[in-house]
Amino acid sequence: MRSSTLGAKIATSFGAVVLLVVSGGLFTASAAPVATPSVLTTIVPCRLLDTRSDASSLGTGVTRTQAVTGTNGDCVIPPDAIGAVMNVTIVNPTASSFLTVWPADQPKPTASSLNWVAGQPPTPNAVTAALSATGAISIFNLQGRVDVIVDVTGYYTPATTGSGPAGPPGAPGPAGPPGKDGVSGSSNRISNAQIALLKWYQDPAKAGTFPTAGNRPLGGAFDGTNIWIANSLSDSASKMNPATGTMTQTALPTGSIPFEVAFDGTNIWVTDNGIGKVSKITAATGVKVGDFNTSTIAPIAGSGPLGVAFDGTDLWVANSVTGTVSRMNPSTGAIIAEFHTSTVADSGPTGVAFDGTNVWVTNNTVGTVSKIDRGTNTPTEFPTNPTTGQPWGIAFDGTSIWVANDGPDDVAKIDPATGNILARFPTGGNLPQEVAFDGAHIWVSNFSSANVSKIDPATLVANTVATGTNPQGVVFDGTNVWVVNSGSSSISRLLP
Repeated sequence: MRSSTLGAKIATSFGAVVLLVVSGGLFTASAAPVATPSVLTTIVPCRLLDTRSDASSLGTGVTRTQAVTGTNGDCVIPPDAIGAVMNVTIVNPTASSFLTVWPADQPKPTASSLNWVAGQPPTPNAVTAALSATGAISIFNLQGRVDVIVDVTGYYTPATTGSGPAGPPGAPGPAGPPGKDGVSGSSNRISNAQIALLKWYQDPAKAGTFPTAGNRPLGGAFDGTNIWIANSLSDSASKMNPATGTMTQTALPTGSIPFEVAFDGTNIWVTDNGIGKVSKITAATGVKVGDFNTSTIAPIAGSGPLGVAFDGTDLWVANSVTGTVSRMNPSTGAIIAEFHTSTVADSGPTGVAFDGTNVWVTNNTVGTVSKIDRGTNTPTEFPTNPTTGQPWGIAFDGTSIWVANDGPDDVAKIDPATGNILARFPTGGNLPQEVAFDGAHIWVSNFSSANVSKIDPATLVANTVATGTNPQGVVFDGTNVWVVNSGSSSISRLLP
């Protein structure tokens, strides 16, 4: 194997549903049995939902219920809110369709909130919707598959004064005396202390490279706040603040030879390649709460777990030595099912990805990729490069599956419906390893050439960007792409 080491405004609204469609200048409201006087409070926009972050794009006829009140995503909306003002964006639509947003406890209205055609670029629209009695909305997609981003810009709460409808605004009063001048703020994006120490590399708007807290870092993952890094030769995981590049927690113990990392919404999971286990770490505290065997097949301690992914319900681990993939309960760590991914027992399962429906596993030693039906735990095998083989990393971009083949130094674009290879082309680097998607481009780490490839999925044009030595893991945090450099024990921040 050639791979690396294994305000305040009064409004009357929200009886049932209110939708604001900005593109046509139309405000549409359904009939309401009782109108509720309400007050609009505008806020700094916060991200409520981004299906790209957990591969939960909406498929044909899918309705998603999303809590709005309380703490959800980056938003904290008061529990008495009865409506929300949002900016809804669709990304990566695979078919012409429309989106409807409405209060979750009401029947779905016939009005659409946002319309698009297949392949349309990311498209936003302003949507105002009432909330259900429990503070939630429903989001419906007619057909195809599409990622949805929801940013909240304001919310309505019941008016507390008067019982009649709001009157017209009064004339403005005289201007008050000006206040004292405030303290001048810094025009810099980093602190004076950082400037004094010449830490310009910590500017989040610049590319930079930061040392990791352990030796020979390999895999990485983003938990919505921090970047997590597996340090293979230190038997530890590091928790890094992506805004500053500093390690907020270091040397969190794992098992032997930690390799890959995944996030399940609460916990961080690290595959311990050297002992056949996976470590479970609470992301908020950095406390390891347990470790679990990833295989029931001998040698259990030598199963060689590598890739790991979360499908929204279960954890999937690729066992490179036993040639199996294990489906695990993230609450208990129990193995729900384990099965071979290939017709060849010694197939070397390596990378794992979830496309919203199926789980995909690369079979490194036989040059194939397996598509696993989660309903039946049945794999279907497709070739990626059976001649020179060695597929390693794998990722889903909302439309296609991408596989890095480290043998022929190329990348394959695969139709997830059929398993057919749509395109294969060189990455421009040597020994491609891990793959990630930033919402616009595919990124592939080239282990032996100290760079990563940035690929346009539409044009298939690949350009390389320099990194540290032996780049391995690739992570996107919603702003920057991060590359884990195993040879130089560092992590590089790149600007998409």
